[in-house]
Amino acid sequence: MWQQAYDLRLEGPSWHEVFEGPHVPAALERFARAPEAAGEGTALMAAAGELVRASLADSAERSPYQTVHGTLDGLTPDGRAVRRSVSMHCVDVAGLLGTMASVAVHDITRGRVPSGVHTMAATLPPKGTADRIVRHLPQTILRVTEAPIDGPGMMTSAPQAARHPG
Repeated sequence: MWQQAYDLRLEGPSWHEVFEGPHVPAALERFARAPEAAGEGTALMAAAGELVRASLADSAERSPYQTVHGTLDGLTPDGRAVRRSVSMHCVDVAGLLGTMASVAVHDITRGRVPSGVHTMAATLPPKGTADRIVRHLPQTILRVTEAPIDGPGMMTSAPQAARHPG
């Protein structure tokens, strides 16, 4: 993500971790109220253990998923200011990793990726990769929007149900 921000001459990306469930936020709240324990090695290890247990308790109550959202302001070819956004929600995290690996291997074996070490975002075509993810993981929801910065937006991609009827 940082490399893409640099290449696009952006200030920098930001992302958020969301803690679903009550246990991790409660543990973090307790740590915020008792900062004096942070300096002690024993107290710090106990807090780390508590955070791990809280995370396991929260994750045991939920199915894993991956959600990615990005927004970029720019111009259309005719010079209008627009905000473009993409959101992807995938409930098959292992399948997502496998699909991404297969896309990379497919492009590498066809000579589309130059030799050397690269980040996926710098070498794989975004639209083609997203299309493959949706095709191979039909429960994935992918939504792309484009909105004039001074007006209401419009959907520029078909809703997931329209691409995968039934």
